[in-house]
Amino acid sequence: MTRRLRPEIDEPEEVLALLVTAIEQAGYRPGAMAWRSPSTAASEFFRDGSYHVAGEAISSDDMIERYEKIITDFPVWSIEDGLAEGDWDGWVRLTERLGERVQIVGTTFSSQTRP
Repeated sequence: MTRRLRPEIDEPEEVLALLVTAIEQAGYRPGAMAWRSPSTAASEFFRDGSYHVAGEAISSDDMIERYEKIITDFPVWSIEDGLAEGDWDGWVRLTERLGERVQIVGTTFSSQTRP
């Protein structure tokens, strides 16, 4: 018998919901006293021109829509490595669409050059 030490999670947003619950159960107010800045490491799940999330292959624009919903639904103030390091056009659209609402951080660009 295998004993699991983690919850069964189908969607990445479920992790944020669990974090909000944990923050509340610890006696804090999400967004005011505690908040989250996810580092998604999107390059790790970018293959063949698509992002592979929860069993689906989605586009950069779909990822951006997903992030927009996340920052609306959860106390997120920053997104780190939200798109693949080589997805230059996607980064422009991400920054244009969400850059006024959250901090956009790319930490994997040090060795990348734009084509």
